Amino acid sequence: MRLVPLSLLGLAALTAASVTTTTPRRSLNPDESVLKAVANSSESHLADHVYTNARRLALGLPLIKPRRRGTFARSPSTSATPGTPMTCNLRVTSTSPAATQYGYIGAAYNGHGEWGMLQPTQSGALQVSFSYSSATSQMDILAVNGPVDGTISYPYFGAIVGATALGADFSPDSSAFALLVGVQQEPAGPTVAGRNSLAARTIGGTVNPLESAIWTYDPVTQEVVPSWINTNGAAASPTELAYDITDGFFFLTGSVSKVVGDFGIQADRVKFTCVAAPLCGRAITVTGTGGPTGTLPSAPGATGAPESGC
Repeated sequence: MRLVPLSLLGLAALTAASVTTTTPRRSLNPDESVLKAVANSSESHLADHVYTNARRLALGLPLIKPRRRGTFARSPSTSATPGTPMTCNLRVTSTSPAATQYGYIGAAYNGHGEWGMLQPTQSGALQVSFSYSSATSQMDILAVNGPVDGTISYPYFGAIVGATALGADFSPDSSAFALLVGVQQEPAGPTVAGRNSLAARTIGGTVNPLESAIWTYDPVTQEVVPSWINTNGAAASPTELAYDITDGFFFLTGSVSKVVGDFGIQADRVKFTCVAAPLCGRAITVTGTGGPTGTLPSAPGATGAPESGC
């Protein structure tokens, strides 16, 4: 299925829900002149070279201990606590001024290595897996069928501090923002420098400040909600989720209105809803401090044989 940015879907209600400004536009992204020519791969994130412990378990070998990066003490990820496993597709809906469904997140990155390609139907959409223990527990989200850039994979659905952002602390008075990209897993806490899918597609790019365990899940509403951690270790209040309509990517911030006003972009406030994915029966074993382990079922209500795109 062809994936397109939201701006190309031709949705009539798009501008009605958008936050707009008259400020001259400055992109939240790096300039396109620094991008590598990298094609999205159809190869799954679940490649053996990423999940080496899966093969070691099959061979009866001891597991590789998780690698930890960073120079300061960090709290263990709350997603390390065993919880209820879930697999689903993420449906995108605008939240103001009226709820409008914009489709599902696609399984490919955009040209900058960001999540933001959308599709109108669920079949073949990005499938994510996670394990939750409460509606307030921060967790990692694994992108099950996302792309792999070359031999380096960034399997977690996380966020990096934007290169043009003024700091990593979110507040209602700040235009600091973080871009949703593929990341490697890190314990819950403030940003730590790490490799990611955007850096992999940038000439000379190596690491960015990032967070992976930034999500909570409400089993009642089935909403997947971001919760950014500021540099003081406290959860940002609020953490807003938005979509840049022109360039086609998601970002987090403490104030969508402030980002729009300072950068002159057009953006929608949106939310993610976990919609039952086909039961694919994949065995997912990951290294790191937490996240899903084992064979993960679909969300409640999923029935029938696996569909294409599992």
